[in-house]
Amino acid sequence: MSHRSAKASLIFVFLLAACSDSHQASLVGTPAPLPPVIVTRDDSGLPAGCKVREVADFISKFFDAFNRADRSQLTPFFASSIQWYTVTDAKGSMTVSTRDDLMGYFADRHKHHERLGLLKIRVSGPSWHGGGDIVFLLTRQADDLDGGTHGQPILATGKGAMFCKEPAIFVWAMATGSGFAECPEPARIPANTVIACAR
Repeated sequence: MSHRSAKASLIFVFLLAACSDSHQASLVGTPAPLPPVIVTRDDSGLPAGCKVREVADFISKFFDAFNRADRSQLTPFFASSIQWYTVTDAKGSMTVSTRDDLMGYFADRHKHHERLGLLKIRVSGPSWHGGGDIVFLLTRQADDLDGGTHGQPILATGKGAMFCKEPAIFVWAMATGSGFAECPEPARIPANTVIACAR
């Protein structure tokens, strides 16, 4: 390879990396405002850090960091002692059991432009582990899912567990589906509003 060709190749690689970094930076951006939460059933006995509204906001913040591909903000949402994070959909099932592997999975999902949105969540606790248990309904949208990046999101339901004092998720399992009858619902649900309740 000539000196001129080598120099051109280096410039191309540099520009490609710069574009990639720029794209990543544009994804990270500024945190979005939290969606409004309607609490339809409360429980004063829930532990501090796991009150209904606190948990709904916490999960919405997690989804916002995920949607912006902000890995530095994503990591603290999960306990260092995470037990498992499982996703089941038309492509099959995926399970990771370390935080490092989870961040690797998230990086792969970001390549497919996946976005998550919280619709409904139910909170209970304190559980046997001292924290809170959650049941949720959410939306997923990605270019390798049925809805597609520009199509309709798909629905997924799931369960999880989290610590409360220093909020962190240590169990998460979700699968494609729409069945969720955990919370009383108001007669009218405004757009982009999260419905949340205690058990």
